[in-house]
Amino acid sequence: MSSVWDAVVGQPRAVRQLTSAAEQPVHAYLFIGPSGSTPARIIEQHGCGWRIDPGDSDSLVRLLQQLEANRDLLREAGVRARDAFEKHYEKSIGVARLLSILGLSEPATAQMANAATAS
Repeated sequence: MSSVWDAVVGQPRAVRQLTSAAEQPVHAYLFIGPSGSTPARIIEQHGCGWRIDPGDSDSLVRLLQQLEANRDLLREAGVRARDAFEKHYEKSIGVARLLSILGLSEPATAQMANAATAS
């Protein structure tokens, strides 16, 4: 059975790392950036992490202290992140985009167009 990994020739270490990452639970996220941004919206929508305003070091310190005191918060946010990933984001498209960014395959948009015409 063919997979997206078959197209990655000569990059066994990258393939092992990406395969391993795809099989691991997704971790919670800490985003330092504006509230109206896409990462902030995703984190809020799925409850999979935390957002801090740029330059707000006091809030960052408080958050890190809170997470240190209650590590279950991290685990729970990670579970929600994995759940959101599996329910709302197409894995094959994400992998294709990542491989494209790493320069290991053709651009993901071309792969998606090729897949659409093949079906």
